[in-house]
This record gives sequence, C-alpha cells and structure tokens, in this order.
Amino acid sequence: MDPGLLSELAPDYHALPEKRSRTMHGVRLPHPSVCRFAAESGDGSDVFSVTVRWVAPDATAARIYAASAMPWGCTPSLGGCVTAEIERPRSGAWLYTYRTGLESRPVAHATVVSSRYVLGVAAGENKSAHRALVRRVALHLSDRGESRE
Repeated sequence: MDPGLLSELAPDYHALPEKRSRTMHGVRLPHPSVCRFAAESGDGSDVFSVTVRWVAPDATAARIYAASAMPWGCTPSLGGCVTAEIERPRSGAWLYTYRTGLESRPVAHATVVSSRYVLGVAAGENKSAHRALVRRVALHLSDRGESRE
C-alpha cells in the first residue's frame, strides 16, 4: 500500500517492516505476503494487516476459493462460534468477526477477492473503529480487483 493511499484510508498509520513474510519454505518471495501497519500512538491494539492468502489462476477461481475458505458457522470444540456477523457488502468482500488466540478474543476481519488474489484484512480488536478501518481497506481492495477484470 503506497503512502498516499495509506494516509487516505488509515490516517495516522505507518507501515511496519515484515521481513519474515518474504520467505516461504526457504524460498525468497518477490514481495512480502503480509503488510502490517500501526497507529502513530504505538498502541499494540491499533495494528492492522493485509495478507495475501491465495493467488488463483483467475478471478473466478479466487471467488470460489474465498467463499469455500470462509470460517462459516460454529465449532463446538473451539468453544462455540468462531465467527459472527458475516456481512457481504459486495461481491468478493466478506466482513466478519473472528475469534483468535488463546483468549479467543474477537478480531475484526475481512476476506477480499481482488482480481485473482484472495486477501485478508485484520485489525487488532473488534472495536467499531477497527471494523470501520477493515471495511474501508477491504472495499478499496475489492474495487481495485474489479477495475482489473
């Protein structure tokens, strides 16, 4: 995400280095698979990320993969519902709350299809500001994919 776009979508956020996302099974990737951003305040809960989850052969395959990889429903062995409030504001974008970590705390998430890419957007907590940030970034990425098709 270029600095101009970052300042438009997430004012007061800065890119964080992600060296470990540049290799997979010992092979160096041409670009990072994850980009993380933090608020100027330095509060650890104000971190959001954009992750490349899958690169499909085409946009149709990306949409099929994204829909099938969504964490639908409940998993009793994990203590109940893993996701809640799945919202689909447009084709190729899903917004939801996902429980993660040992504490099973809710985190704002999105799965986005952008052309042949399946991307994940996540924010530190399930606060309304984080959900709004995830939504802005997800819808922007979705728009970019539609303009490429």
